[in-house]
Amino acid sequence: MSKLRINILHVETIIMKKGFSLVEVLIAVAIFGVIAAVSLDLFLASVKSANKTRIVNQVTQNGQQISTVMEALIRNAKTAITCYNPPNDSTGETGCSNNPAPPADDPCTPSAGHSCNQLILTDSDGLTWKLVYIDPTATSNGYLEIRDSNNRIFMASDTNPISGVDVQCPCTGPNQGGFIKLDKINSAAPDSILFRFVVNQGLKASSRQDFQANVTVERAVTLKAVE
Repeated sequence: MSKLRINILHVETIIMKKGFSLVEVLIAVAIFGVIAAVSLDLFLASVKSANKTRIVNQVTQNGQQISTVMEALIRNAKTAITCYNPPNDSTGETGCSNNPAPPADDPCTPSAGHSCNQLILTDSDGLTWKLVYIDPTATSNGYLEIRDSNNRIFMASDTNPISGVDVQCPCTGPNQGGFIKLDKINSAAPDSILFRFVVNQGLKASSRQDFQANVTVERAVTLKAVE
């Protein structure tokens, strides 16, 4: 009986000392490696998705702000004049550098359908508001500014090159940007203005794909009817 007990203890000792084989260890390491790789991919995908969502929301909110401000000013105006200023002219107001020049017979009030980089509005109180698009440079965002009758300047968009947005004016093609005076339904109808701009993340924001976003701000607005 004691001999049998000794043999059992001997077998248990051998089993306990045996441990894992090299193949078993390698298989375990490989399994953990696959799990870690899949988990890392899921984590990175989650981070990229969160970054993309944040940037899209930021750009969209800035685009909505621009649209809301411009729509309110245009809708409350009695008159509107679309103007074009070439880049780096004597007034220091820049516009779409590739934009075709206005008709020669009327340099400041282009015909209907012509895209311009400035819009001059006059409200019912006789106050003048000027909406001006400024081209981006190598170091600064493109942006829209508002000037009142006293030439005070208000920014319609966040101009920070990293956390702000770069507003661009498509200057060619069927979706040309800027301010466009639309054809009237009849001579008695009030003017209508179409504005179209593309809002992107700031020029100095990360160039990674998950930090790229843009939204087109486009709306046709009819001025107040003349009383």
